[in-house]
Amino acid sequence: MNRGHPLIAPGLHKDDMHTVDPPSGTADHPAAPHGTQMAGLALYGNLVELLRSSKAWRQGHRLESVKVLKNTGDHEPELYG
Repeated sequence: MNRGHPLIAPGLHKDDMHTVDPPSGTADHPAAPHGTQMAGLALYGNLVELLRSSKAWRQGHRLESVKVLKNTGDHEPELYG
């Protein structure tokens, strides 16, 4: 996930970001991001519904991420979801 995204940052503490490949870091893949979009869905659900509502929204949960794919090179098949 990209914790720098303004919608993701409130729901993802830096200590809750992990990786199986330290050289690749914990942030989303730079060329093919996937986790950030999935995180937005997990954190907020359908944003259209939230934007149409005039009710106050309360955050009821937080995120944690584990980056399993490397930024470069082959990925270990046992890490595929």
